[in-house]
Amino acid sequence: MRNIIQLTLGLLCIVLLQTALAEVGEESIDWTDANQEQFQDYAVRSLNRRDALLNEYWPHYWLNQRYLELNLANSRPLSDVIVVNLKSSAVNAFAMPGNLIGMHQGLWNFADSEDEFLSVLAHEMSHISLNHFSRLSNNQTEQGWLTTSGILLAVILSQQNADLASATFLSSLAAANQNSLTFSQAMELEADQFGHQLLEKSQYDAQAARSFFQRLSSEPLSGETYEFLRTHPYGSTRASRLSNEASDQSTYADDEVTAFDVIKFLFMDSAANSQQDNPFLDRQSQDQTNDPNVLMGWLEYNYRETGDRDNYIEQLSGLIADYRGFLPAYFRRLELMSQQNTNKQQQCAAYQEFNRLIRNQKVTLDVIRTMAQLAERCQAEQQPEWHVQLLWQSGQEQQAIGYLKRIIGQEQNTNLLASRRALLETLEQSAQRFR
Repeated sequence: MRNIIQLTLGLLCIVLLQTALAEVGEESIDWTDANQEQFQDYAVRSLNRRDALLNEYWPHYWLNQRYLELNLANSRPLSDVIVVNLKSSAVNAFAMPGNLIGMHQGLWNFADSEDEFLSVLAHEMSHISLNHFSRLSNNQTEQGWLTTSGILLAVILSQQNADLASATFLSSLAAANQNSLTFSQAMELEADQFGHQLLEKSQYDAQAARSFFQRLSSEPLSGETYEFLRTHPYGSTRASRLSNEASDQSTYADDEVTAFDVIKFLFMDSAANSQQDNPFLDRQSQDQTNDPNVLMGWLEYNYRETGDRDNYIEQLSGLIADYRGFLPAYFRRLELMSQQNTNKQQQCAAYQEFNRLIRNQKVTLDVIRTMAQLAERCQAEQQPEWHVQLLWQSGQEQQAIGYLKRIIGQEQNTNLLASRRALLETLEQSAQRFR
């Protein structure tokens, strides 16, 4: 029953986002790049405060790489989008103004294939590309930030308390009229078609969305009341309206192990993955791939079976040599090194290399935590910055500000003092913006 409430609420979230977020569209509140970056930062912090995000770097990296791949084929390309994985069993995903897309853990487990999963990502990207948020209403006000905050809060609370989340929704948004509901249905179909084209241009199976909606419509929740609450067309209706002309052009053979299969098995809900779903049972597939995700999956699986850390670190170094720039391998090696007393020179060389590669990138808490730990040994003068970032991104804003003030009070280096004062000003302004 709890899963049913979460799923219903999750889909209701999309409805209310689509019917009431006209106030939050880029045009209605003069949405600047700075606004967008502040909102994304606020959203991640808020979700982390509720422990709602799956803070595993590898799935995060893979998901954002797939977004970039789809966006290359986008006739209306997006910029500065962040895609996050949520620790929720709801079969759901969402897009928000400010270019934030969320994919729920339940969606990973429900999707039968990488193509199905990416069909949902393409759909959410389409809502942003097609400017659905700014097109929903002419009733534009300056209350967009408040509305967004209320919606985001409800998404967060739905992870723990569906009733409280519903109350938050109702207090944040006015009820949408029937015309708005009908309009959102048209937008859903428009996003379906646009997402279908994204998949097709990216050489994925464009028919995957059809199979996804067909299976979704067969779920017990597809009753009339449920359909009204979510104000989406039936899954079977959406499937039938998608083009039936495109052929199956999936990049992968039916029996080929994909990065999606590997990450789903290693990181998602283990209760949903039986040995029958284990992509590592067929060891021949290890020799039939050049995907570093799948190769690293084999190494990770073997490590979990044997516990041989030194051998795994050596294998990861070999994988890095073969696939330069494949960041999950760099991080996993660094993470393992941080767990043992390895040679300081090797450890710090790995730290410095990874630190250079992730500069100016949005990373998950597991990365920040590891970097804060190793900075104390390898780059002591930067350790406070990593600690502040860890507190801040965890949703402990006041603790981060307080810690930074204490560090500033003790700092003698004029360059560090100037940079830390600038950081403090930025954090205080951001905290004030979203009190």
